[in-house]
Amino acid sequence: MTATPLAQQHGSIARTSEAIDFVCDILLNADADLGPRLGEGNIGLALPDVVTPDTEWTATVTGFEPHQGRCVVTNADTGLAVDHPALHRRDNTVAIAVTLLTPAVYRVEVSGGGSSPVSQLVMAEGSSSTPA
Repeated sequence: MTATPLAQQHGSIARTSEAIDFVCDILLNADADLGPRLGEGNIGLALPDVVTPDTEWTATVTGFEPHQGRCVVTNADTGLAVDHPALHRRDNTVAIAVTLLTPAVYRVEVSGGGSSPVSQLVMAEGSSSTPA
């Protein structure tokens, strides 16, 4: 059996359909060689752990071109979408410019490229410069 990379991190990996299908396949067909995973390459997402509210920051995306993906930012506590920033080219990379207005923990999720969406958490901490 060979290792199969999945474009996920930490807690997200256990709930993706690719990971569940892979585990089920190993349990049910341990002796079968089904070959490499089908579909395009893996999505990568890099962003800071902590940001300041009301200040723009940038996430970097790898694995596809801007027109192939989409992004949604949700409040991790409420599950409500707070932004749908566009993917764009910046300094020869695919980037997402995000400004979070209030302190909270947010989930940034990028989808595209034929596999499950990749997500990471970011904390907006401190006081915003915008009056409440």
